[in-house]
Amino acid sequence: MENFESKLLSADFDEIQFLNELFPTEDSINTLPNILSIVENEIKHFDSEMKEAVRTYSTLSSKSQKIIQETSSTIQEIDDKVDSLQSRATNTQLTVSSMCQSIKAYDNAKTHLTESITCLKRLQMTTFAVSDLEEMYKQCNYSESADRILALTTLLEYFQDFESNQELDNVRQRFEVIKREIKSKITYDLDQKLFSTIVDSSVSPAFKVIESLGDRIMQDTIDWFCSKYLEPYVQQYQKTPLQNTKDRYLWLKNSLDEYKDKYSQVIPQNWRMPYNITLNFCIETRKHLREIIEKGKPTLENFTIGFESTAMFEQALSQEFGSNIINEKGNQEWKNDDKFVGLIGSAFTKHTQLYLAGINQKLKLQVQDLHQKSSKIIDSTDKTLKSSNELVEIMNNIIKRCAGFNDNNVLYDLFFHLKNTISEYTDLIFNDRPTNLTSDKSVPLYCATINTFQFFKSIINGLSNRIRSFVNEDQKSGVRVDDIDDKLGDNLARLVRELSGMICNEKCQSGFSSLQSGNWMTCPDNQCVFGQNICKGLEQIIPVLKKWMRDESFNYFRSQFIVYFVNKIIEKSFMHPHVGMARERLAMATDDIEKKLIEQFGAAPESIQEKFIKETVQRIRHGIRVLLVRPEDMPTMYVEITNKPSASDFKTFLGAKGLSTAQINQLMQTYSDEVKKKQSGK
Repeated sequence: MENFESKLLSADFDEIQFLNELFPTEDSINTLPNILSIVENEIKHFDSEMKEAVRTYSTLSSKSQKIIQETSSTIQEIDDKVDSLQSRATNTQLTVSSMCQSIKAYDNAKTHLTESITCLKRLQMTTFAVSDLEEMYKQCNYSESADRILALTTLLEYFQDFESNQELDNVRQRFEVIKREIKSKITYDLDQKLFSTIVDSSVSPAFKVIESLGDRIMQDTIDWFCSKYLEPYVQQYQKTPLQNTKDRYLWLKNSLDEYKDKYSQVIPQNWRMPYNITLNFCIETRKHLREIIEKGKPTLENFTIGFESTAMFEQALSQEFGSNIINEKGNQEWKNDDKFVGLIGSAFTKHTQLYLAGINQKLKLQVQDLHQKSSKIIDSTDKTLKSSNELVEIMNNIIKRCAGFNDNNVLYDLFFHLKNTISEYTDLIFNDRPTNLTSDKSVPLYCATINTFQFFKSIINGLSNRIRSFVNEDQKSGVRVDDIDDKLGDNLARLVRELSGMICNEKCQSGFSSLQSGNWMTCPDNQCVFGQNICKGLEQIIPVLKKWMRDESFNYFRSQFIVYFVNKIIEKSFMHPHVGMARERLAMATDDIEKKLIEQFGAAPESIQEKFIKETVQRIRHGIRVLLVRPEDMPTMYVEITNKPSASDFKTFLGAKGLSTAQINQLMQTYSDEVKKKQSGK
């Protein structure tokens, strides 16, 4: 648009040349609206100049009027030329649009023509490829046939949505026919070359051809090979009795070794033929065993031999054919193939009650046998009775085997047998516990017994959860362990109480005897050593208990023993009237005992254990303080200074005051009233 005005005013103005300059290409036509806008602005500009000229030269002479007329005439010419330009620009736009439509039509035609040529070429390629494949079939050329089949499959997929026509249908029909003939020929060759005395490795390329024929034909070939491979097994072992079931599995092991030697270099590894042989073997064996069990009446012994050898075999297969996976933590771990668990064992399902009855009987005998042989032997690693670990291993193996039935009801029924077994075993070791700590073996054995009870309490929930993972939803609520858990907890508490009593009566005997006799209240100061004697007893026994108890057992023992121990001191020291006269001696001994307990049981200063010890020992000091006041003030003072008032402690303190039964009963009532007041916040 440069020199626009001068060009318009030029005498030799050429409209066509001007338009070509404005619109040199097809794309520049898009600027037409902008050009028109500029032209219209120029017209407005000329109009303005003309008006201004009229005003300026209105007083001029006739010559000026003539100039004005000439100017107006020139402007009119310019206006006419602009109109002409607009008209020609519009015609140009229409011409270009028409040309574009024609070009687009030609382009579509070119595309369709190209596609048609491609289609014809592919049809020609398909025809040639089928002919080549037919020739390869005649020559038994398996090496190149696979690639040709894959190419033909791809080409025919291209024509899948095309309308049917004679030539295409003919190609498809020839391809299907030749595929069937190739499959039949390969099957014959495999039969002749794989199952002769010496395996002919030249047949190896045929497996690639089978892969090219598709997954279904590949799976059919795998099934055919497995069936053919297992024919000797079926003929030899179809009627093998249950007691010889293990021989079946030995046959498979030897057979897979033979496969490795003969076929591993011929059959591709991605066919997983050992896996498929094993899978078909299991299915065939299940059929054999089911027929044998249904036709005969197996004895418990033969049934057990057959099933347990089967369960062990399935577990081994599950491990053998497992694979590495990435777990939730992002670590690699081995995951067994659970498909094999119960694959054969389900043949035994109809007689599970017979097996469970045998298991229950066997467990009872094993519990007795374990108790007799190793009830006194301690596992040095986890400090439990060795027999308990052996029993748990037996139960785990039973669960694994019973999972092989592939029947949830079996594991549900088994759970109750296992729970009873744990109950019977723990009853035996509880009744066989040491009754004193006099021998060197008594303390380790008693600790191991406590550890064993703690161990069974810790695994009983895991056992129930494991069974729940197998059983049906409506059976889960029946898999309960609260009863056996309560029983184990009660016996564990009893064991700890008895051990605490033996420590006080044996290891701290001299100190507690002095407390009970009361001579500590009247003897000379240098002879009042009951506190020291009690501390010596603790120094001797507590380190031994730490050595032989598991951490969770020792933590439980500590909390129970400290309470028992302080109860014992309160019982023995406050059993004498007028004990308040010797309160200073008792207070000093209490300080020594508290320090010793913290030394032996407190993990660190101001630890939870230390706080618990101080709170518990403080009960003795509370007794000393209430003995200093009048009887009628004792209930109020005791409730006031104690965070957790104890009726039994307070009654003991009243007895140490030398009060009558009637006075004690009256003050106990007052104590109850004071406790209620404190609880209500009054």
